[in-house]
Amino acid sequence: MKRDAFLWHGCLFMKRRTKIISVNNITDFLSDFLLPNGKLKGLLNRFVFRGEATKGFALLPSILREYPNNVSIKWLNSSLYNLEHPTGSQIELASLELILLRKFYQLSNEKGLVLPPCDILQCDELTAMRSLVRFKYWYPQECDTRDYIALKTVAALAQHYGLPTRFLDWTHDIRIALYFASSMYSRPQSQVSNVIEDDAMVIWAIDKLFFDNCSSIVALPIKFLTPLYYMNPNICSQNGTLSYCDEELKPCDSVQRIPLDDIIENMSLDSHPLKDNCDKPLLWKFEIPVSQRESLLEYLKQIGVNASSVFKGDYFKSVAAAIKEEAFQSNTKKDER
Repeated sequence: MKRDAFLWHGCLFMKRRTKIISVNNITDFLSDFLLPNGKLKGLLNRFVFRGEATKGFALLPSILREYPNNVSIKWLNSSLYNLEHPTGSQIELASLELILLRKFYQLSNEKGLVLPPCDILQCDELTAMRSLVRFKYWYPQECDTRDYIALKTVAALAQHYGLPTRFLDWTHDIRIALYFASSMYSRPQSQVSNVIEDDAMVIWAIDKLFFDNCSSIVALPIKFLTPLYYMNPNICSQNGTLSYCDEELKPCDSVQRIPLDDIIENMSLDSHPLKDNCDKPLLWKFEIPVSQRESLLEYLKQIGVNASSVFKGDYFKSVAAAIKEEAFQSNTKKDER
């Protein structure tokens, strides 16, 4: 691609499979994406998007993040499993996440919310943990197809209501990604406090079609899941989908906190049947100055993209809040001791 292909870009950096572009003119950038004859409308029609408030955030799912003030794993350990000496192993993290999902499933069921039947979330805890030890992958492909799909469906619900999982949120609509990148309301306070004035908002774009096509040809670690929208009003309103890394679960190995862009850069595709497509970027990173935040939010407001259109599901929100509250109270009592 020529450097002058887009009038709005500044510094351009091309890694092996990732293209990084600094956006200088937000108006022209939006035009190239959203207008019928926009230069990027056809180029990225196979991609899905993700917005970040700052370029300081790595492409890591919430359960793997280690930015300052992130308490996800802390309250998982102390409140749901009471680990005195956590080892940081893969099986330990998988166990913590399974306990969290079982808690979410139990409370949601008690409130009469619609959930898919799932044996591993309904059986007793000891049976669930024994099953987990036998699994080769997380999410487990060894359980029957119904349970496999149901477990990921419940995890997707938990993810969209603020509980830590190994999913990353994406959207088919770049306007939704722009909203999440620019709106302070959509960000936890611990993340908002990390934003500085000379920073940049980030729009990630990943070639979902490439990975979807690969899944039926050769095993790659990156997979996508689009949950049933009728069960997940939030992801429905956000036109969302989820990515996850389906690597082999090695119980004694330490958890690998590798960002998604690094995984893509280091994938071995030399013998891949679709290797010719790998010469094109599989991942784009657009960096937008934070000085453009207010004008971007105003534009999104004018076209009807705001909190009321992006967040429409409240039923499961109370369940997630109850789990967080229980964890917070447990941590407080321990601190007092």
